[in-house]
Amino acid sequence: MWLSGDDAMKLVALIAIGLVLTSFVLQSPTWAESSLTKLDCLAVDKAELKLEQYREPSAETYLRKANSGHEIIFGRSEVVAFREFKDYPGIDSQVFTKVTLQLPAGAFDSKSDTEINVVHSYYTNGSTGFFHRGEFWTAQDFVRKVAFTRSSGGLVVTLNATFAAKKAVGGDAKHVTLNYSCAVRSVSVGQLNPWEGKVGTDFNSFAPN
Repeated sequence: MWLSGDDAMKLVALIAIGLVLTSFVLQSPTWAESSLTKLDCLAVDKAELKLEQYREPSAETYLRKANSGHEIIFGRSEVVAFREFKDYPGIDSQVFTKVTLQLPAGAFDSKSDTEINVVHSYYTNGSTGFFHRGEFWTAQDFVRKVAFTRSSGGLVVTLNATFAAKKAVGGDAKHVTLNYSCAVRSVSVGQLNPWEGKVGTDFNSFAPN
């Protein structure tokens, strides 16, 4: 069967498009495979959480509310902070998760494996490109205990929790499951940067510095 001149040109164009798309698929990694995840676990001695409530919706208060419970100050307790950052390809596609726990004084003194009561717990999760508009989820006092394990590499903290987080805009809820287990890095309050928990909220508080 012979094709007319116009039909032949259309067929050639379709074949060319197909070859380009095939090459793109073969060379492009999947979304999950191309993401970079950074998880940092901190142990802050003689510290506690700076607790404030922000009620009025605005860009500034959303910024501060997203960081509420994650600022760490000098105190008589102990603090464990989990900081997770996922860097996906594309614009405004980075996702942060901040989990901060206040523990009783002396929690880090245990020399054996044990479970420690949690005094306060705070969770925030959102996209770095949109959280200042209230596009983030928070939860408070969602876990009762964390596990401490002593290893040759130091102290390992394990957090397993399932709970509901509430969206800042609209109040929608989502189901959250956290499973963290990592060797903590000991720091003092004075060594913290904004991402880790230094007091004072700005855009640096929501991505690794």
